[in-house]
Amino acid sequence: MRQAPRAFARLEEINGGRLGVAVIDTATGGSCAGVARPSRHDSCAPAACQLPIGLDRLRKDLPAGWRAADKTGSNGAHTSNDIAVMWPKDRQPVIVAAYITQCPGPDEKRATMLANIGRLVEEAIS
Repeated sequence: MRQAPRAFARLEEINGGRLGVAVIDTATGGSCAGVARPSRHDSCAPAACQLPIGLDRLRKDLPAGWRAADKTGSNGAHTSNDIAVMWPKDRQPVIVAAYITQCPGPDEKRATMLANIGRLVEEAIS
């Protein structure tokens, strides 16, 4: 029997905005392990994993040796999000989705929140 991937999700209100985070750790196997397989880090071209868009979000402070590919989104007013596949060094990938809404202010404010989430994920699995 296959083991389900370790996952957690969280929704809370922070500074008047709403924050949602979901993390799937593919190291435990299960059906989600295949999600990251088509883009395995050994086949992920360095240019594709290091595009400048999103470097201020989930990937901002990842440790040396980690690789990541992400897709960002924003409405420019009160919503920013980022979904990333992160490949820690010598470890199976981790999938992270973070969504912040109803949080007015500049995009940089929400980007900082997303960067903090990336650091928390790194700390949690290291």
